[in-house]
Amino acid sequence: NLSIALKVIEIINSQNLLNNSNLINKKDAINGVLGVKWPGRLQELEITISKDFKKLPVLIDGAHNIQAANELSKCVDDIRSSESATNTESESNNDILFIIGLTEGKNINGMFDKLIKRNDTVIISKFNEGIDGMPWIKPKDPISIRDELKKLTGNLIIESNIEKALEKAYSLNSDLKFKKIVICGSLY
Repeated sequence: NLSIALKVIEIINSQNLLNNSNLINKKDAINGVLGVKWPGRLQELEITISKDFKKLPVLIDGAHNIQAANELSKCVDDIRSSESATNTESESNNDILFIIGLTEGKNINGMFDKLIKRNDTVIISKFNEGIDGMPWIKPKDPISIRDELKKLTGNLIIESNIEKALEKAYSLNSDLKFKKIVICGSLY
């Protein structure tokens, strides 16, 4: 989409379609792109998960299809290979804790093959039904997700809702065992 938009700007400018008024400056277009904030895409957050104000730092990304999961995988691979500031031992831990939920009908074959590694832990949950204005959107059954992810890791946990999944992630990472906590799946 971005490359098409930039090509349109180039054509408008090269053919003087705006009659020299309000020409779209390439520098302004680049600055505009650099300033884009895309919530839910490789977004670092601190989620407050209890009345005690416990905070859970996470990376959140839709990763709702194979292409998006592959892009998230590149980012997670960079995280895995980066030096851990908190780990002073010679071998750093590269395990990731995932929280995953998907929409019904989503074929996850191949979706997480590059993303989830053998020692990673996955908490499988589901979002609440009844998305406003989209009654056709339903969560995928966590048991079916677990059955498909068994080939990637044996560290699979099912939690009934996102609140319980976040609490579980907090407790599992109380000793900073995981390099990162990643929430991904469908955009809901």
